[in-house]
Amino acid sequence: MPPSASASASPSGRMCIVSGKVTSDKNAAVPNATVAAIPKGGDTPAEVAKTDSDGRYCLASLNTGSFGFTITTADQTSAYADVRDVSPRGLNQTQINFQVGGPGYVLSGVVNGDQNAPMPNAMVYISRHSQFEADLFVVQAGADGRYKVKLPAGQYVLRVQSDEVTSQPVNVPLNADKTADLNARRLNSPDKPAPDEVVAWIKSKALPLKSVEAGQGFDDMIALEPLLPKGYKNIVALGEATHGTREFFQLKHRMLEYLVEKKGFRVFGIEASFGDSLPLTNYVATGKGDPAAALANQGFWTWDTEEVLALVKWMRAYNEDKSHKEKLAFWGFDMQSPAASALAVIAFFEKADSAFAKGIGPALEALDDDFSTHFASDAAIPASALTSANATIKTILAKLDADRQAIYNKFGAFEYALVRIHTQVLKAYLAAKIEHNHNLRDEAMAQIVRMILDREHSMAWGAKRPGKGDPPISMGMVLWAHNGHIDKLSNSGSTSMGSILANEASLNYTAFGFAFDEGSFQAFDQGIQKRGLMSFSVAPGMPGSLDHTLARAGIPVFALPLQKEAAGPLPDWFSKLSFTRWVGALYLDSLPSYGFEPMAPAEHFDALLFVQKTTAAHANATGKRPGKNESVAAGTLTDPGFEGSEKGKAPSGWVTSGYPKQLEYTSTVVDKCASGKLCLLVQRVKGDVPTGAGTAALSIDAKPYQGKKVRVSAKARVESKSTGDEAFFVAFTSEMEIIGSPVLGGTWDKVQTEVTVPANAERLKIGMVVTGMAKAGLDDLEVTVVSQGP
Repeated sequence: MPPSASASASPSGRMCIVSGKVTSDKNAAVPNATVAAIPKGGDTPAEVAKTDSDGRYCLASLNTGSFGFTITTADQTSAYADVRDVSPRGLNQTQINFQVGGPGYVLSGVVNGDQNAPMPNAMVYISRHSQFEADLFVVQAGADGRYKVKLPAGQYVLRVQSDEVTSQPVNVPLNADKTADLNARRLNSPDKPAPDEVVAWIKSKALPLKSVEAGQGFDDMIALEPLLPKGYKNIVALGEATHGTREFFQLKHRMLEYLVEKKGFRVFGIEASFGDSLPLTNYVATGKGDPAAALANQGFWTWDTEEVLALVKWMRAYNEDKSHKEKLAFWGFDMQSPAASALAVIAFFEKADSAFAKGIGPALEALDDDFSTHFASDAAIPASALTSANATIKTILAKLDADRQAIYNKFGAFEYALVRIHTQVLKAYLAAKIEHNHNLRDEAMAQIVRMILDREHSMAWGAKRPGKGDPPISMGMVLWAHNGHIDKLSNSGSTSMGSILANEASLNYTAFGFAFDEGSFQAFDQGIQKRGLMSFSVAPGMPGSLDHTLARAGIPVFALPLQKEAAGPLPDWFSKLSFTRWVGALYLDSLPSYGFEPMAPAEHFDALLFVQKTTAAHANATGKRPGKNESVAAGTLTDPGFEGSEKGKAPSGWVTSGYPKQLEYTSTVVDKCASGKLCLLVQRVKGDVPTGAGTAALSIDAKPYQGKKVRVSAKARVESKSTGDEAFFVAFTSEMEIIGSPVLGGTWDKVQTEVTVPANAERLKIGMVVTGMAKAGLDDLEVTVVSQGP
């Protein structure tokens, strides 16, 4: 809803930066609601206020920035308002009214502290898995440690946070009233360095490594022998503290080389979608195909790097060596993108049973396009399509069971195993969507790893069957994933892939966590400018962090055993939680605490691999690919006011798309405009889910603007029915670097944004993004050069 034109003061006389009123869906004032301003991309509130008896609130301490707002209540369903800009110097964005209510579920529980005693007045932060950037709900426990909040259905992560205590995150899929208790633990102060005796212990137990690079021999790695699993089905899981660190990737390559050459491991799996990784599987096995193209097309930019390509090529070279009788296998074990698996299942049955393939095809259409890479979106597939696809998966599994022997006889065990795993990917993806439970991803990955390992073990057994009295054939698999997936700790309400595999009786599992203190990594920028995939550099960690404590040992690269049998008694410091960097694909450098998570490392990992100083992974040439809606050739801005277009039709050159893909948006020329006779209307015409977004954009030739800073402006207006209905005027040269300004009202106003055009940019896109059910108008476009450089 549009803000007022003037600032206001609180009842106490303080001048409010942001103020307003919270009402219910019955238009009644809501007292004692918690209003929190959450920095864009942040994980802690910038300011929190309570509403008074009239439902009014006042946020008086905000600095200039972009904030989302959450409104948390116990009896009305809490609400979220998406990110908008706030400036203490401006008086035109200070009054925002919010409405709570509607469908939701009650989440309640107790916060316990030391000796399991209730912790009074603890602050509970509840973040939601979604495409939004600041939906963090805040609730304070009472004097008895109990909290209660009503929230919309979704997947949430709860934690307690203060200067002295914190808790491990608890994942809660909220699709009914739920109870979730939290256990707060003592926290090593991030600002207080660890005692000298802790550093001395690390020095005494550290196993120095001479290099992170493969091809350096194994003399220094022999010391790792006691840390490795010993059995017949062995798994060594290699984590990472970021998804974009060169030295982590290189060291994992070196670990794979060691485990293959000296310990007989033959299987490698990476945190990438199973179906999209099969071209890499085929290349490593046969040499057919282009490994760089296959790596680019597996859908995870994180692995589209020189370091991973070098590992893939090394695996292929190993297999080409005729002296290596036992060959290596490459697999992806994730299920975030089911499109390739849906198409593969249909393709298989078109060969095996064409009538059956025709029967399952329509229900699997909801899974066979690229919208599904956005796994966190609860709006990706309508409920009816989920139900239909899920019933079809059950039919497919029954068919595979019934026709198992016939499929074996006609297509072989390998084909049967592939279609079975593809079907498991679809089953797991649908279960996560239907249950609104993002945490099921880890359970699915564990299941896919087991299926891959069973298949490889079976193939090895068949190729070299032991004689009577011979021991079973040993099979080793190396897993590559983030620290959060390979860790062995199963928290309350949160199950990691590693915790499942570590508790599997038939498996022998060892987890190596990775850590660093300072340096660079690549990630997507979460800041206001949305600079896309880029390199970030960070200074040494906080004085009391795990990372900086490891660095104080003065050893550039080392392994640190953490289990008692290898390391001996751990200092008491290790029994408390310590902050460590835990960065995924996204990063926000404006918040120094961003990406740090509390952890007791010995509870998560068998050992740590530490690199004191790092650099960013090197993206392949394909690592920054153009968007999928760039089929229209770039032109010039020849019709900025739409006067040359035809009423009722889409203007020439404009491309409109929706996310998720089932949502349909249109860009239509209409006659209710800011000036002239015609202008553009962007709106949703298909899809009734409350979230989702549509983009309408025009590509123009970027050559006149290459290397320059340009200002893109227009007249715009928005019609909204609810808090989530918003519009943003945008300009961008890459699909992952969209820069926008909010459209704030129902009347035509000038909006503008500035963008620096890269020297090699081919297109500059301008247009509109609408969220929810908003309708947005656009008129009088203009592009001007601000300066000749950034």
